[in-house]
Amino acid sequence: MNQDFSQKIHKIQEQVNIVDIVGQYLKLTRKGNNFWAVCPFHQDSNPSLSVSQEKQIYKCFSCGEQGNLFIFLQKYKKVDFFTAVKEVAVFGKIDLEKLNLNLTDSTKTILHPFKILNNLALNFYQYQMTTDQAQDAFNYLKSRKITEKNINDFCLGFAPNNNQLLEYLKMQGYQTTEILLAGLAKISANDQVKDMFFNRIIFPIFDLDGECLGFSGRNFVPSTKNDSSISFKYVNTPETEIFKKGRILYNLYNAKNSLSIKNNGIYLVEGYMDVISLSTQGINNCVALMGTNLTKDHINTLKKIANDIIIFLDGDIAGKTAAIKIATNLLAQDFNVKVIDNQTNQDPDELIKTNLSQFKTMIETTLHPFDFAINFFQTKYDFKQDSYQLKEFLQQLKDLFQAIKDPITTKFYLEKLKVMTNLSEEDLFSVFKNFQSKTEQVMSSNNIKVYQPKRQNKKVLPTISLEQKFLELQKQLFFYILLDYQVYLILEKEKFIFPDKRLMNLHFLITEKYHKEKINCIDQQELLDVLKDNEIFDFLNQIINQYHNKDYQVSRSIVKDYLKNIENCRIDLKIADLTKQIANTTNLATQIELLQQMSILKNKLNK
Repeated sequence: MNQDFSQKIHKIQEQVNIVDIVGQYLKLTRKGNNFWAVCPFHQDSNPSLSVSQEKQIYKCFSCGEQGNLFIFLQKYKKVDFFTAVKEVAVFGKIDLEKLNLNLTDSTKTILHPFKILNNLALNFYQYQMTTDQAQDAFNYLKSRKITEKNINDFCLGFAPNNNQLLEYLKMQGYQTTEILLAGLAKISANDQVKDMFFNRIIFPIFDLDGECLGFSGRNFVPSTKNDSSISFKYVNTPETEIFKKGRILYNLYNAKNSLSIKNNGIYLVEGYMDVISLSTQGINNCVALMGTNLTKDHINTLKKIANDIIIFLDGDIAGKTAAIKIATNLLAQDFNVKVIDNQTNQDPDELIKTNLSQFKTMIETTLHPFDFAINFFQTKYDFKQDSYQLKEFLQQLKDLFQAIKDPITTKFYLEKLKVMTNLSEEDLFSVFKNFQSKTEQVMSSNNIKVYQPKRQNKKVLPTISLEQKFLELQKQLFFYILLDYQVYLILEKEKFIFPDKRLMNLHFLITEKYHKEKINCIDQQELLDVLKDNEIFDFLNQIINQYHNKDYQVSRSIVKDYLKNIENCRIDLKIADLTKQIANTTNLATQIELLQQMSILKNKLNK
């Protein structure tokens, strides 16, 4: 089951008339263009169920039930989606093996359960795009010059209001907890379970194998002051076991399948609409970042399918700056990188729709990232007249220069800069080297930070657990209390109590000393002497030895940051515990209650 799945389902649907399917179970009477029947989904005496041969949908004008031929079979016969598809295929004498469409139970078990749910949701969203309630969304896409072919090629859908997806998936036998964990529903502020997406255009996100990992929903309705719920342009599936924004690129599956010996590069753009517009110009080997920086995982994914990357971002300052950072990271990982010099303030989508001839000229002209960077930065610095600006100009180029690993390319650009700056190649090389004695590319778990200097004589701290971090934050804050009476006063005002009992007891002791002795700081050796026969002595001695040789600048803002971080850490520990509890219970009511508690805790983070 992959992205082709939806297209194959659509092909089956096209070959079977919904009138024939419904007519097997209900007595249909033709009136005008539509067929009518007594609705089986409510107590109906007069025919109120309309079946449209033109639109290939049914709708009851009394109870509101509606759908396509698959949904009719699911609701009428109380079967799952796979079973409904197989029945339609049998009726239409369609060979599923020739379609390479395997709908057996073994197929379900191979896939991650969230992927199965996402495929069902995708089918639902795509059907909804064909209904009357999606008319405004369809018109919006039309105004953006998105054609029906684009809608089908990219599997675009529509998320209606009124929790229709939630009810649809429940009808397939899925529990509310499963739908929540898959990111297809959420718990609202008033503790109600509701659809994650509503009244939005849906962009499905596929992995390299064409499996649906999640969705991005675009708002197409102008927001108002009284309706903040639709103010965000895009809303994504929340982080799940399979949906990680830092690992996902939009249109990855299509781009991979469009590569060939002659066409072996990937275009990297910023937005979904950029990808779709480029496809209208025959450029299908295109992927988009999903509102994130380029990460280590993105780079590893790109490595699997291509070594040539063409960066095509917005033409504004932010777009050019981002292009240089992305190019630096890719060059450092041995990609062949080119940049399209977008000299407009438009993104690729806007450019194609407003100035196609300029786009066609631009797309044929690519630059090496270093040329692109020189062109960009020389407009910002008057380096021929000012030595300080010359230094700044070269400083801006250093990361990119150091990312170039080919000695021939390195020499080429040293010669080019020699002509531009009147510095010798040796001087230039020395300048770039002296900006940082040695550079390394530091890849964090989320983003690739471009070329941070390696600090000398400083050990890299090992990764610590959440529990260890929680304790270390408390210990550091406690040490601040020893150093400064003002820290003690801040904690008193905040009515802070240390979660760790040992630190709580020490805090009480210090409180007494500050009250009685009217001092500005605590004599650490004196405190140790007082506690030398106490079981807490070793713990206190370890804190003092750990921190006493370090220089500290204590301020109110720093203390407040510690308090916030300790509270966030405490919440994270509770969330982790709730997650374990959810995994260890099969009781639906308990799972929902735990999820609600988790939602409340997440809302308290970073406040």
